[in-house]
Amino acid sequence: MVPINHIQLQSKTYKQSSRSRIQPVTSASILVDAFKTNNYIPSGFIASDLAPLTQQNQYKLSFMLIPQMTESNFAFTDLYWQNDTDQISIQDTEYQKILKIKKCLKIPKIKGSQIRVLGRCIRICLYDGFTIISNIHSTRARLSGKSNANDLTEDWYFAPNKKNTIIDQQCQFLIRSNEYDRSQHLYLLIELSQLCQSKVNEEKCEIGCGWIMISIDNSEKNNYNKRLHGGHFYETNILLNSQYKNLHSQGLAGKIDRYKQARIQFSLESREEHNDLLYNSLPLKSMIVPINLVEILVFYRNELAYQLQKRYHSNSFSTVPLDSIFLSTFYQTLEQPDLIYLLQRLYHRNKKLSNQEQRKEFIKIYELSIYPLLFYRLLPSYDFHNLPLLHQRKQLLIDMLAKLKKEKKDQPDILAILLDPNLTDKWAPFTTNEICFSLQKIC
Repeated sequence: MVPINHIQLQSKTYKQSSRSRIQPVTSASILVDAFKTNNYIPSGFIASDLAPLTQQNQYKLSFMLIPQMTESNFAFTDLYWQNDTDQISIQDTEYQKILKIKKCLKIPKIKGSQIRVLGRCIRICLYDGFTIISNIHSTRARLSGKSNANDLTEDWYFAPNKKNTIIDQQCQFLIRSNEYDRSQHLYLLIELSQLCQSKVNEEKCEIGCGWIMISIDNSEKNNYNKRLHGGHFYETNILLNSQYKNLHSQGLAGKIDRYKQARIQFSLESREEHNDLLYNSLPLKSMIVPINLVEILVFYRNELAYQLQKRYHSNSFSTVPLDSIFLSTFYQTLEQPDLIYLLQRLYHRNKKLSNQEQRKEFIKIYELSIYPLLFYRLLPSYDFHNLPLLHQRKQLLIDMLAKLKKEKKDQPDILAILLDPNLTDKWAPFTTNEICFSLQKIC
């Protein structure tokens, strides 16, 4: 069930949040200062600005998908009914671009013998000059296999852009915002980050190792090769590495030396024409979406529209909450990229089916194959930086699918295993906490 008042409550929490500048976590700042004192990290490295915010609901993609309700609570603000066409219609968005992250070059290495680097990533969001207005998306980076341990810098690369690339490794994104205004600035903010652990006390922290912020516009395509800044993103003229002071800034020597500094290469371009309708089905809120996640989010929106359509075509007026397992649990699935990956592998679009038939097929696969896994006790919580744990989750999911194929060849059905009396110790119990009522017979 999707309780409407619960949706409203979460939305109000975000709107009432103060527009304050980001302050790093105290313990992380202390650890980073200690690393700097011992010259383990460059002077421009800081405790990550964006890392602590990724744990807050208001900066998660799932929050951006919460439907905004009208004051009556009987309709969605960005979906409306057109009486003349008898169809659900959507509002237009102001800004929409494709962001392609290519690589990060010449990143100064963390050289301290007392520091262990556990993971690398970049974080992307939209910023209006006062506050972050979109979700913060994290995508994992990797080193080249040819990297040399004696090098003073390192290059970061990303997984190839493929349909089945797991969404926290995707390097291509759809950027949408309805807050774009030519008279005001809208910024794309990218922060590079490394999860590090002190070998002395085993304490972990995320270290911001450079950022860029560009003002975005509606030009057709722009390629960028931007130099990374040090310090916090609201600070200016902070060098990422104090050694950059010795480099030339003018003439040919200056041009050569600029390429010795850390930088990130990416592009912003117009959306693909053949996918326009698909992109237009997304909410109006500002968001950063992995490109291979768009199709699944469209199914989420279609289910919302379908539930709204049922209300308009019903013979009686009812206040019963929307009855959809998919709508009520999808936000949990979205926080576990390997479950999204599994859903992508199980669902195969059949172009011969109508949109309504495709929606039914997708919802069926989700309810039978993904929804029960949310109650699988043996599945540890998803941790973006914990690669051994992610491998453990992957193996558990593979084993579960292998059991399914043995029991049922034509259609995976995890629900059958969920209800198997021999496996009850592996599942979290189902609970019911919704009360549905109708005002139909009051008068």
